[in-house]
Order: sequence, then structure tokens, then C-alpha cells
Amino acid sequence: MILAAAFGPSCYAEAAQDPRWNAVMIEELKALSGNDTWDITDLPGVVKAVGNRWVFRIKYNPYGSIERYV
Repeated sequence: MILAAAFGPSCYAEAAQDPRWNAVMIEELKALSGNDTWDITDLPGVVKAVGNRWVFRIKYNPYGSIERYV
């Protein structure tokens, strides 16, 4: 049986209230920035930007304790 808590917060606003998830989000943004994942630029009128969203999950080790927040 999978517990609902195993899935983490359901939205950004919920995650932003928890310091553990804030640390994970900052780490992820630093990694994306460090890898030159995107460039800020003006788009031509007919082109739309690719969307994205946060997906929050808790990874467990084989013994059932929390391994990390992702």
C-alpha cells in the first residue's frame, strides 16, 4: 500500500511552506542554471514557450526510511 505522504506536496504553494522542499527547489534551480538549461530571450510572435511544472516526490531506501526529497 502506498501512502499519500509518499508523493509529497501537491502544489508549489504547499511545498514552499516546508524548508525541506525549499532546499530541494533551490538545489534544482542551481543545477538547471549551472547546466545552461535555458536562455532568457524574446520569442517571435508565433512561437510559444515550452511549459514546465514542479513534481514533488519522496524517495525511500529499501528499508523504508526517507532517502531524499526530489
